[in-house]
Amino acid sequence: MPQLAKADNIVIASARNTSAEGLKALAAKGLPGKLHLVTLDVVDYDAYPRAVAETEKLLPNGALDYLIVNAGVDLQTNKSFAAGE
Repeated sequence: MPQLAKADNIVIASARNTSAEGLKALAAKGLPGKLHLVTLDVVDYDAYPRAVAETEKLLPNGALDYLIVNAGVDLQTNKSFAAGE
């Protein structure tokens, strides 16, 4: 498997709240100019086209090499999910 953490890679991360202090600090400190944050809540299907358009602007030549999707659910606060409703 090719190494993902190369110096010339552009990393685009999505989150419901991209203004969270931890994410902003990571973007500024960890990979300045290489880590971009795109707002996306996976249960807001209307947000998908906006996230795609924003991501396309960040990609050189529109090329996407890897896509990793990871979403979590907090079963402590999201009782309907835990109950399977």
